Amino acid sequence: MDWRVKAAEAAQNIADKLRIPETIKSLQDSQNDLTEALVTSSDRVTLLEAKVEAVKAEATLDALRETQAAVTRVHGSLEERVARLEAKLAVIEAGRPAADGQPGPRSLPAG
Repeated sequence: MDWRVKAAEAAQNIADKLRIPETIKSLQDSQNDLTEALVTSSDRVTLLEAKVEAVKAEATLDALRETQAAVTRVHGSLEERVARLEAKLAVIEAGRPAADGQPGPRSLPAG
């Protein structure tokens, strides 16, 4: 029986050695598949990065537009206030005598 066990072990050893090229080919194929998957993932990440940059640029532009609109509204409001103050000042100056003691230009009698 000893020779049968040795023969079986030798046969198994030969079979294992014959499967080595097949195993190597399978590993190479798997490595190629993994490389392709990594390249695809890298391409997707690059595309996502570009989309994120585009979204950031769009958000920044929207924020700038909103800021510009707010600044324009505040500017318009300030211009209105300045105009009202100028009108009030003109009314006040028209009713006050000039520094030389003469009445202001609007307080002259109509003639």
